[in-house]
Amino acid sequence: MSLAEALASGVLLGDGANGTLLADRGFKKQPYDLANLEAPELVKSAHQEYFDAGSDFVETNTFCSNHFKLEGYGVSIHEINKRGAEIARSVCPAGKFVLGAIGPVGKPLAPFGQIEPDEATKTFTEAAEGLIAGGVDGFFLETFVDLHEIKIAVAAIRSIT
Repeated sequence: MSLAEALASGVLLGDGANGTLLADRGFKKQPYDLANLEAPELVKSAHQEYFDAGSDFVETNTFCSNHFKLEGYGVSIHEINKRGAEIARSVCPAGKFVLGAIGPVGKPLAPFGQIEPDEATKTFTEAAEGLIAGGVDGFFLETFVDLHEIKIAVAAIRSIT
């Protein structure tokens, strides 16, 4: 069954917060997305537990994985998102799904902030490309407070899918 068919057939049960679980398990470094590179077995175990508990899907551990939130960490956004998707995919049972988690850029967009819409488009595209390379079934956009920003994220993802 495809993700679209599963969504049309009723309610899907998702996982819980990755960051909270990773912190409880000892990964205290933030952003928690860094665990995809530094503690992949811990991330894998978290996803496995969510599937074992009955989740129909898990979100990748990539909520903060964008250029603006990870600036200065010396990591490749493409690689951290790809690894996040690959880790979740590695424990995903048949008939279940992996959704690529994408959060807001973390700073206000112009005219209230310094981030121009084309810069936001570029960072959402880069994040989504990594998630696609890692094998996600779809995307989960969460915790956006700016309607304009989520429209930019949706358009960026749609432009490459």
